[in-house]
Amino acid sequence: MARVEDGWYSMYIGQGEPVWITDDYCTRFRLPATETGYGHSAEDVAEFPALPMADVLGYFDAVRARTLEVLDSLTEDDLSQTRPWKRGDPPPTVAWVLGHVLIEIEQGQHLGQVAYLRGILRGIGN
Repeated sequence: MARVEDGWYSMYIGQGEPVWITDDYCTRFRLPATETGYGHSAEDVAEFPALPMADVLGYFDAVRARTLEVLDSLTEDDLSQTRPWKRGDPPPTVAWVLGHVLIEIEQGQHLGQVAYLRGILRGIGN
């Protein structure tokens, strides 16, 4: 989730390099600089390296600090703006990205999926 936040806020809205690269987390975690895990197979996931939780939380904290810098820099006029976009579909507005990350990634869909899987693996009440 931190990788997605880093991409949307550091790269798309902030138009800079992601914390993943600037703080060299890709090297620390022994993972490719340009991949996010999207589309990985079960075999790819099984090969994911074990990471110390302190390092994962350190990355999350660094991303959140960068996110707050980006958010503090925004003006009301920025919300209707788009940024350069490499994909084929029309670029989203800054306002859309803010809502997308908040609802789908951070607070709703993906955290809910993680909690659901945790419940299946650990059992009810654990």
